Amino acid sequence: LGRARLALRAPRLVPEDVRRELRQALARRPSWMTLFRAAQIEDRLGAPDAARAYLERLLERVPEHYDARSLLAELELLKGRPERAEELYAALVQESPGVTEMANLGLARMLVGHFDAAAEALASAAALEPRNPFVALNLADALLLSGRSDAARRTYRAVLELARQDPRAEDWHVLSVAAQAHAHLGDAGAAVEATQRLLRAAGEDPQAAADASVVYALVGDRASASVNAARARRGGVGEAWFRLPWFAALAGDVAFEAALAPRPD
Repeated sequence: LGRARLALRAPRLVPEDVRRELRQALARRPSWMTLFRAAQIEDRLGAPDAARAYLERLLERVPEHYDARSLLAELELLKGRPERAEELYAALVQESPGVTEMANLGLARMLVGHFDAAAEALASAAALEPRNPFVALNLADALLLSGRSDAARRTYRAVLELARQDPRAEDWHVLSVAAQAHAHLGDAGAAVEATQRLLRAAGEDPQAAADASVVYALVGDRASASVNAARARRGGVGEAWFRLPWFAALAGDVAFEAALAPRPD
């Protein structure tokens, strides 16, 4: 399995070479550790269904394995079934109510339309890390979606200040937070400027494309929203992220719906 992990950094090898090494490693020693590492590798190769299958096999053997449940929850949240992610994160929070688990529970609830419960979970996460701009942005989104627009606007303004003060302010993740907050506050120029910077900094990262799609949908640039949604979907971002209410104006748009078409694993 060590050779399989090294193969990820060897440009002469292709995914099938990595998968062959995985199969050999599992044939030699089909332990829970090997299954977990295989799932991590398949996830990095952009094959969430294969990663999920390894994790399900692992959890059949060790149902309480925390790291396996956490990785499965993350896969379901980002690339799969948000309903399953909500269920998994609810259990994880009961065992370890940290900021990551609580925030991701809030995101899962948001994706399935449980907006009040999402805001509750994200408020708990924000209480644990009040200077975290990512948690603050997600809380603002949940407040907006649950109908608390005044509180949402206050929180979006706080997001901008947190992003400005963050020592990683030029990191594309922080630029994305600022871009989305500007867009929700109606400052289209600042939102698009930050989005262009984040896309230059992020390269081909599919999550950056997904975030850009949110900004462009909010400012009314349908074409750019669809182009970036398609890039994100090709990179494995789940369809549920593009069914949030800020994409409602694009529903039925031919280019946007084509971007959301099912993709092979």
